[in-house]
Amino acid sequence: MLKSSLRWLYKTVAYLLLAAWLVFAVAVMGLRYWVLPHIDDYHEAIAASLSQSAQHPITIGEIKAGWHGLFPYLVLRDVRVHDRQGRPALSLQEVESTLSWSSLLVGGVRLHNLEISNPTLAIRRDLAGKIFVGGVEVSQDSGEKGFADWLLNQRSVIIRNAVISWNDELRKAPPLVLEHFNFRLGNSGKHHRFGLHAVPPRDLAGPLDIRGDLIGADAQDLLAWRGALYVRLERTDLAAWRGWLDLPFDLRSGLGELRLWLSFDRDNVLDANVDVALNALDMRLAPNLPRLELQAVSGNLGWHALHPGYALRTRQLTFVALDGTTFPAADVALRQIPAVGKKPAAGEASFNSLDLNALATLAIRLPLSDRQRDLLAQSQPQGTLREFSLKWEGEWNAPLSYTAKGRFAGLGVKPVSLTEGGNRQPGFSGLSGNFNVSEKGGTLALNAQGASVEFPGLFADPMALDTLTAQASWQVGVNNMADNMKFRLDNANFSNSHLAGHAYGSYLYAPGTPGEIDLTGQLTRADGRQVSRYIPLVVGATTRDWLQAAILAGQSQDVRLRLKGKLADFPFVGGKSGIFEVAAKMSGGTLEYVPGWPRIENIPADLLFRGTRMDIQAHGGNTYGMKIAKVHVAIPDLLAPDGEVLEVDGVAAGPTDDMLKFVEQSPVAAMIDNFTEGMSASGNGNFNL
Repeated sequence: MLKSSLRWLYKTVAYLLLAAWLVFAVAVMGLRYWVLPHIDDYHEAIAASLSQSAQHPITIGEIKAGWHGLFPYLVLRDVRVHDRQGRPALSLQEVESTLSWSSLLVGGVRLHNLEISNPTLAIRRDLAGKIFVGGVEVSQDSGEKGFADWLLNQRSVIIRNAVISWNDELRKAPPLVLEHFNFRLGNSGKHHRFGLHAVPPRDLAGPLDIRGDLIGADAQDLLAWRGALYVRLERTDLAAWRGWLDLPFDLRSGLGELRLWLSFDRDNVLDANVDVALNALDMRLAPNLPRLELQAVSGNLGWHALHPGYALRTRQLTFVALDGTTFPAADVALRQIPAVGKKPAAGEASFNSLDLNALATLAIRLPLSDRQRDLLAQSQPQGTLREFSLKWEGEWNAPLSYTAKGRFAGLGVKPVSLTEGGNRQPGFSGLSGNFNVSEKGGTLALNAQGASVEFPGLFADPMALDTLTAQASWQVGVNNMADNMKFRLDNANFSNSHLAGHAYGSYLYAPGTPGEIDLTGQLTRADGRQVSRYIPLVVGATTRDWLQAAILAGQSQDVRLRLKGKLADFPFVGGKSGIFEVAAKMSGGTLEYVPGWPRIENIPADLLFRGTRMDIQAHGGNTYGMKIAKVHVAIPDLLAPDGEVLEVDGVAAGPTDDMLKFVEQSPVAAMIDNFTEGMSASGNGNFNL
């Protein structure tokens, strides 16, 4: 029974296919031998069918017909499309079309191929904003949609060597003419692919290339379409397009090439990529900003929708400013995801290399706040950040959590106050190393040559260092206080022409206070002539000047520093609230303790700063041939409000005649009315100074 039914079905299908083939054969034979040879007899019928499909009156001057394989073709000459009032709106010299057999199924004209050669088409926007193509209004509210939809139903549409003119009366722009306009459209259901190549006026650009791969059904509802576009402009002057395009910024000049890739879904942009290579760029991004003038800019910029959020990136993006400052090629990436429900916002940023000096030069011309531009101008950042990455959760300017890491070279900033009227933060230059930080703390490693550190308000001059290596770490939220930070210096080695040594210790920062420090350091090489450079400004200028003038020579291979306590109590008067000690063993010293007094030379001495007191204990030396047994030089109070007092006490032994010469060459002679003038003596004696 089943076998019999299948046999019957097979025969039925075979007969139906045979019948369909016979109908098709009859249609082909009819077209070939009866219809096409007498195509002119159907002149009016064809024009009426085209008019009905396009919903515009169409007249045809001449029709010729033939065959392309199995497809019949028509050549239409002097084709005129009329508007609703019957006026000629579009004239086509020649239209060649290959008919599709699907016309028999849909009851309308379906073309296998449509080719239009050498047309001239005028497009106009009037003062009311209505758009006319070839005199036919195609604004969305006009209901004129049949012709565009009819074109989307044709398999292939080709326009060769057209001249297209655009006249925008609403913008009062001069006519824009595109010559050598070539266009190809391929349709397969809702899938449409097109390519466009045209030549704009020479002062605007070189050849224009536009391509698209789109999916959509209704030509009047383009916002419902999706797909991808490609645009290329060669030898263009971007500023010259201002007459026909609205730009989001003031552009005066921009010469070069642009390539754009764009994908979208309805009215949402999914991806955008731009290759840019421009020279003589002159633009202003906001009315209150200075002009951004660049010799050149090149690279790739990309944008990607994340749903939710977005991603931005650049590849090999580089700038050259008018003064020749070059922003090295950089790859930058940024991801921003907004908060969704209870899930907080999040983001990522990374770049392979960033020149801070070049960035600061450009940044003052970018849309930043006045305070941000002021900070950049004051801090003058310099150096390079490399292999930088940052991730955060929460709002970027107030993150709930974050991690960042990277390397840096030649890093530097000038001292600057981060808040209005606040104390200036330390400045530095020439630092190299790497870091790894988070909201909980971080680590820092330095390995620098030719570095400099500046502590405004603490030391008079920047500290220049030939070499600096250090490992440091810090922790946020210590002692149950969220804003407290504890810094630990595990090891620091440093040297310059004045000194060499190492240090380690810790520092506890608490908001509203200078903090608390515990620091130990040792110098294995020190030049005594430079002591004044490393004395804090809290020590008066008189003492610092005396140290600079008095210590004329001397060196040490053992200098020890101990600093411990709350910095608000520095320099720890009486030693009760903290420790401040600098102890040095000096050799080969020369001391001019008071101008006009004979110098003490070849001094081995101990130098000690403790709290507010300074002591120099000389264990030997000589002056005017006398041997010094011991000399004690002291400043009892470095912070004395009425000026520092210098105390000198010493004992010397030697020839008595040298002692008389000491008196004559020192201010003592004037004190005793030159009583010893002309006196001489022999033998040895002791001299109390």
